[in-house]
Amino acid sequence: MEKLIVKNFKAIEYAEIEVNDLTFFIGQQASGKSTLAKLVYFFKTLGKFIGNELLYQENTYDVSQIEKKIEHIIWVFFLALFGNNENFYINFVYANGNSIKFFASEEVGFTLQDDNDFLSKLSEELIQPIEELNSLRKTDTSFNDRIFKLWEDKIDRELNKYLPYKKDNIYFPAGRSFLSLVDKNIIEIGRGYREEFENYIRQAETGDSGSPLLYPTINENALLISSYINHCLDLKKTFKTLSNIIFQDKNLIEFVVKQEQILKGNYFQNNGEEGINTEKNKILLQNTSSGQQEAIRLLQDIKSLIIYNKKTAFRVYEEPEAHLFPASQKALMEMIVILLNSNPNVQLLISTHTPYLLAVLNTLMKAKKLEKQLGENDLTLDSLVPKEERLDSSRVRVYSAKQTENGRFVFENVVNQETQSIDAEIIDKVSEEIGTTYEQLLDLQSNLSNSVSE
Repeated sequence: MEKLIVKNFKAIEYAEIEVNDLTFFIGQQASGKSTLAKLVYFFKTLGKFIGNELLYQENTYDVSQIEKKIEHIIWVFFLALFGNNENFYINFVYANGNSIKFFASEEVGFTLQDDNDFLSKLSEELIQPIEELNSLRKTDTSFNDRIFKLWEDKIDRELNKYLPYKKDNIYFPAGRSFLSLVDKNIIEIGRGYREEFENYIRQAETGDSGSPLLYPTINENALLISSYINHCLDLKKTFKTLSNIIFQDKNLIEFVVKQEQILKGNYFQNNGEEGINTEKNKILLQNTSSGQQEAIRLLQDIKSLIIYNKKTAFRVYEEPEAHLFPASQKALMEMIVILLNSNPNVQLLISTHTPYLLAVLNTLMKAKKLEKQLGENDLTLDSLVPKEERLDSSRVRVYSAKQTENGRFVFENVVNQETQSIDAEIIDKVSEEIGTTYEQLLDLQSNLSNSVSE
């Protein structure tokens, strides 16, 4: 299992995270949830990013040069997402045991370290296919996209041996309702962010690769936003066809019912326009509610990963519950579990402020635990929680942010392995505080009434 260790980075004092099939971060705003999510995304996308940068540069390298190039690319990618920071330690351990460490201090400055010198070994593996690819580009008049794809796959396999990654990695940012419209203006925003990122890469290329603090600055969300907008365009193209297909698969039938519950209608696309078809009328997407706009691409993404259930993917869903009523949040959490049970090749990381999602998740894990005692086809259990919505707690990690005396946050695992459930205090704490305050107000009202009657 992959593991992330973070010390003294941005709002985080300490976090030790195991990345499971479903990983949750819950906590108040500005506690470091997005930072952890972006760090996991960074490490799980690193191999793909290195491959893209090496494939599209027609330079000649020796082994030492390509290793420096890879280290330079890693720093560029890291600083593009996180900017400059001081006195921190980050360590990510991949499933194959390889690990990459970043740390910075006044004594040593910015430092990148790979265990077992695997970046050097990776460079040795990559040098031949890159040289052969560049030679073909220059000498083979029949060189085309199909040949390039063959070499891309070859380099991809080498990178995956050392830096395992899923090719389809997408980060769904918070506050995405406006971006999800993907009209001409949004596409232009995405293009602008992509150009800003590419300019950043080019500027960094001309700098000193050994001095990452001297790299140019960039909007830290530029890459995430441009990638998300491109993904929304892909989803729009995909569902131009899929929205008219009636599926017979039980999981998809159940999914469609829940989707209609959340969207309050059916998605449609006609002559390039998108919207929601309700019982009364058709509403264009730009005129729908913020909750519908926030949810539409998320639901399409989940549905596509259920349909194409052999596809490997990693997703970060920030605040998937945003602008949704609690009943819709319940339906959404059930849809997420249906996805995990339909497609074993998907990993999800979710950051949230609300305990509602965790309360639903707790119920679905409890149902899975009872299934082991009653059998998966028990009729009473099935009437309460259908089989496709039950999730084994061994596939789940939940981390809660807790503020320390110095104002920073530590993240603690709140899944109890004995009870195979989430710590009830995390789910009930705010409700209990509200209830206690309400009881105190009732006591105050009672005392006031008694004093008036006397």
